[in-house]
Amino acid sequence: MINQVGTLEQGKIANFIVTSDGLFEDEMVIHHNWVNGQPDVLKALTTTDLRGTYVLDYKSQSDTLTVSGDLEKLKFSLKTNDSTTLKVK
Repeated sequence: MINQVGTLEQGKIANFIVTSDGLFEDEMVIHHNWVNGQPDVLKALTTTDLRGTYVLDYKSQSDTLTVSGDLEKLKFSLKTNDSTTLKVK
């Protein structure tokens, strides 16, 4: 039995919960409770589509953040006002 617990891997017993915050925080919500690898969905997780172009204004600088890619694998690109482009994959 000891080789079936301790980590989340295929073939092991999966007992865990998915929460919105720390377990003992006042506003914490339990989304999923998994027992023996079977999910009990208490409150479905929602995915917000953040893809788009954002203008970041701070101090005397204005930069452009572009979010693209698939919802499961977003890509970020930050273009500063000095034309430097930073990409995060």
